[in-house]
Amino acid sequence: MAANFTLPTLSASRAWRFATLAIMYSAQGLPFGLFNIAIPSWMAAGGYGAAEVASFIGIVSLPWSLKLIVAPLMDRWGYRPMGYRRPWVIGAQLGVFLSFVIFGFIPEELLWLSAVGCQTNIFAATQDVAVDGLAIDILPEQDRSRANGFMFGGQYVGISLGASGGGYALLHLGLQGVSLLSALLMILVLMFPILLLERSGERRFPWSAGKTSPRSALTTSTGELVKNTVKALIVPASIILLLAQVGSRVAEGIIISHLPIYAAQTMGLDDTTYNDFSTIGGILAAVLGVAISPWFDKIGSHKGFWFT
Repeated sequence: MAANFTLPTLSASRAWRFATLAIMYSAQGLPFGLFNIAIPSWMAAGGYGAAEVASFIGIVSLPWSLKLIVAPLMDRWGYRPMGYRRPWVIGAQLGVFLSFVIFGFIPEELLWLSAVGCQTNIFAATQDVAVDGLAIDILPEQDRSRANGFMFGGQYVGISLGASGGGYALLHLGLQGVSLLSALLMILVLMFPILLLERSGERRFPWSAGKTSPRSALTTSTGELVKNTVKALIVPASIILLLAQVGSRVAEGIIISHLPIYAAQTMGLDDTTYNDFSTIGGILAAVLGVAISPWFDKIGSHKGFWFT
């Protein structure tokens, strides 16, 4: 006999946390859409070759492979009176904002585009790690699947905005206009982690009243962090997952590097059309992720549901 259940409703505080996490993920998605879709298609339409587009995407994507190094640093160091993860989230988001400001004042040359794009993604990848840790810290286990749906929905909205919106902005406003609009969005997103406190009694700003909570005060030694990270990496399941991810990312890299060239120089599509096709898939993925996430939380709370 199948279990009967209703989907849980969101209280105001839970909804605020879900929304904050989703908006922070959208701030990670926008640089991806801009650097991996909009700018490569703009480059392809402008006559850049496959090798140049591929090298740009490879360089700006590199920081996402370094998250393994960033994560232990967050566990070891931080400004605990403001929370365990929140200072990292705020600092990384501020770095994304400043990188976009810089991006608007560089020459339109491959070396400069790649270097500042890479810098932007260093902060975006750091923000990703910090937000993931923040979500685990502030959400009860039964909310995590649902929140994850909102987070990845927000990310795909950000990717879509960076791809399609960035493409149209590049066409009409140029590189400076895109960069400054992106910087404005990033500073607006920064308001959300500033308003959110991990735990009551902590400081909102370094100069605010408050104190370190017992949970945020927990610190692991550097040696223990390195030891635990290595142990986690060498277990068979981790090795299999790493190899699977490497294969998946290699295939993805080949596709996203060559599609703009094929679309612009073989099919004759303008760059905004290619960006719009990418956006449609992202929006559909965002809606689907948000729609189905509550069912996973509820199904998981009924032990043996699949066997009744």
